[in-house]
Amino acid sequence: TQMGTYKALGYGVGSIAGKYLAYAAGAAVIGGVAGLFLGFWLFPTIIASVYGIMYTLPALLTPFHHDLAFQSMAAVLLCVVGGTWAACGTAMHAEPAVLMRPKAPPMGKRVLLERVTPLWKRLSFHGKVTARNLFRYKKRFFMSVLGIAGSCALIMTGFGLRDSITLSVEGQFDEIWHMDAMINLSKGMVEEDFNDMCGQLITQERFSQWVTGYQQLSDVENPSRADLKPVKDCYVMAVGRGQEDAFYEMVELTAPGGARLSMDDSGVVITEKLARLAGISVGDEITFTLSGKTCQAPVTGIVRNYVYHYIYLTQDAFEKLSGETMPFSVVYASLQDNTEEGHEQVATALYANPRIAAVTFLSDMRDQVDDSLASIDSVVIVLVVSSAALAFVVLYNLTNINIAERSRELATLRVLGFNDQEMYSYIFRENYLITAIGIVVGLGLGAVLHSFVITTCEIDIMMFVKRAAPISCLYSAAITAIFSVLVNAAMRRKIRSIDMVESLKSIE
Repeated sequence: TQMGTYKALGYGVGSIAGKYLAYAAGAAVIGGVAGLFLGFWLFPTIIASVYGIMYTLPALLTPFHHDLAFQSMAAVLLCVVGGTWAACGTAMHAEPAVLMRPKAPPMGKRVLLERVTPLWKRLSFHGKVTARNLFRYKKRFFMSVLGIAGSCALIMTGFGLRDSITLSVEGQFDEIWHMDAMINLSKGMVEEDFNDMCGQLITQERFSQWVTGYQQLSDVENPSRADLKPVKDCYVMAVGRGQEDAFYEMVELTAPGGARLSMDDSGVVITEKLARLAGISVGDEITFTLSGKTCQAPVTGIVRNYVYHYIYLTQDAFEKLSGETMPFSVVYASLQDNTEEGHEQVATALYANPRIAAVTFLSDMRDQVDDSLASIDSVVIVLVVSSAALAFVVLYNLTNINIAERSRELATLRVLGFNDQEMYSYIFRENYLITAIGIVVGLGLGAVLHSFVITTCEIDIMMFVKRAAPISCLYSAAITAIFSVLVNAAMRRKIRSIDMVESLKSIE
């Protein structure tokens, strides 16, 4: 109507288009400036705090990048102004008399659901009306579903991000590692001297079980894939002869499919993320450093692991590959007293020996990781709040447009005797159904988006669980539904204010 008035007053198409495009551009600039603040300061700060779980980072710098700002603002303006032009382009060329007349509502049509006779017959009158109205306004229906699905997907991604990291930590510390402490020597020792030292330091009073072996860091290569870079900082763990069964109790070797694996003297067992980075499958050859020598061995198994890379082998395999007697440099131990006081006693006794370089307690590592995971909550909050705001804005605007365009229809229903509750149900039933469809679509999109985000942000030394907990899907659906209810509550006043006189106005 406003556009028709402008044309009746002699405004040209270019002048009218300029007014609407300027309005859209102004909104885009204001929103874009706010988005630049979030993008250059808030999000990098949150992401850096997440990486602080695994790294000690220097002070974070968040400079303003003019090139990125220009590209971002250009993209926003293109989308907003382009969308405005597409929406107004056809109308701007219509005659003023056509534009100033109220827009006729689309005609009702038979919907596809009516062809499913058994289902259609079982629908109530209100159910049939709702179905016809949804397909009557197809553009608004698909816009609503897309907006709700997008917000639900983002919410699920936020919760899923936390689930993936939490499940990975729990998998490493609760399902794979079962020892209580790792003791590292400053230098490898021959087996006899090492056993003498263990007899003095590792007693039944302190340790219930222990496994001795050799551990070192090595780079790993796939000799058949020259195009792949070497995988850095892999731990090579060789288990002392005859201690394999005790080792399996402390480190669970489980294939990605769930089968329990074991080591043999013919090759090595490697962790899943290492195999993925090096492009290695069971039966392939792997090249790594062993006691200062470059060795090549077949891979006999691939096991689950979420933190760091490991190559496991037996003492016989070590001596066969390196051609020398295996030195001993590490102890995996289960403690009799796995309390803070017990840790202090064990650490005091062990550090009294100058050969002991480090004593690491798994419970302390777990506590540090759990404390660091609190920073993940800030990422979840940002995604949930942003997504919830998107859901509210989409639902509010589309519901407001829906009511405005159907004001005569609703006024007619008021004249026919519909009370407030019946009027609410007539409109909001459609919103609830659209929300339900959007949630179903959004959960599917969320699973895909969550997998993409986790794969993208996964660093080389970690492997994240690529699934969200069922409760997170429930939270995502519930939050989206709650905002739908809030929008409907906010729209009640607008429905109550519909004037019955509107039903007497007809389009001639």
